[in-house]
Amino acid sequence: MKELKPEASAIKFDRYTTKEAVEAIPKVNPSEVTDILFQVGLNDLRTGTSPAELQEKVFDMQLAYNERFPNARQHLTALPPRDENHIRANHLLQKLASFTESNFVSTK
Repeated sequence: MKELKPEASAIKFDRYTTKEAVEAIPKVNPSEVTDILFQVGLNDLRTGTSPAELQEKVFDMQLAYNERFPNARQHLTALPPRDENHIRANHLLQKLASFTESNFVSTK
């Protein structure tokens, strides 16, 4: 982050599933939040969530965060493409990012 925007600061809030992320939206001043980076999906898929269900959960999460932080840009990161399930999830998350006008950060 410092390489892209030296004057910026970041706060990391660990949430281990999309459910936790929605249930525990950070209580910070919305006017101070310019960007939200979601690294999502891996734990949800590990617990049996399908790629389609993940897409739906991430959409609901994005809506909840948009309500709390209406002026923040949202960024979704891709999953490591370790198997067909992850590749399918990435495809759906990329489509979701396009639909919600979020940035999609791919992994290599």
